[in-house]
Amino acid sequence: MIFANLDVEFSPNINVISGENSTGKTALIKLLYSVLKGFAEACTVKGDLTKDKLETALVDKLQGVFRPDNNAVGKSQTRKFEMGLVSEGYRKIATIMYLILSGSLSKNAVLFWDEPETNMNPKMIRPLVDAIIELAKMGVQVFVTTHDYFVQQCFNMAAMYPSLPKKGENAIKYNFLSLYKEEDCLQYEQKEYLSDLTHNAVMEEFDSLYDRKQELILLLNQKK
Repeated sequence: MIFANLDVEFSPNINVISGENSTGKTALIKLLYSVLKGFAEACTVKGDLTKDKLETALVDKLQGVFRPDNNAVGKSQTRKFEMGLVSEGYRKIATIMYLILSGSLSKNAVLFWDEPETNMNPKMIRPLVDAIIELAKMGVQVFVTTHDYFVQQCFNMAAMYPSLPKKGENAIKYNFLSLYKEEDCLQYEQKEYLSDLTHNAVMEEFDSLYDRKQELILLLNQKK
């Protein structure tokens, strides 16, 4: 299954990507990561940057990300750490701390984080989102995928009710991207606020659960 059309204008600050399983969330950020990293590595090769060199670098990176050797998801080399898009629980936070302290995650860096809520207690979601927002204020461009209601809502509240930026800071721009299936094709929509999306798999299931509960209450009352 492929996208019928994909022309997304990403935010330079925070991008929140959501959708049902198999709609391409993880594949999208892997693709973005591969292209950015492949291009950066091609630029470091001695000599002129030719089309052949660029294509080779991009293909090597795409193969490395989508078909990693021995199921590897990241590597550490001379203080450079490829996050690999996945981690677990507190290990994720520790990894972010390491990247900041080592100087790998600073202004003009790009962070791809696939489902940060995995293995996280809901109480940790707000501090996690707050930390991501602070990274964006530092100049880090963030791409987050999520299935989580709390992650979505925390980012949406930050977008709708932003704190006033400090002197010298720019207001954070948010982009909520929803991926969904329609007529055997993948579609997308993007909005500045989560609540403006017409396709939101998380909220659709939340509403469905609420409706089911009301039906069960109604049936229970009818039997009394």
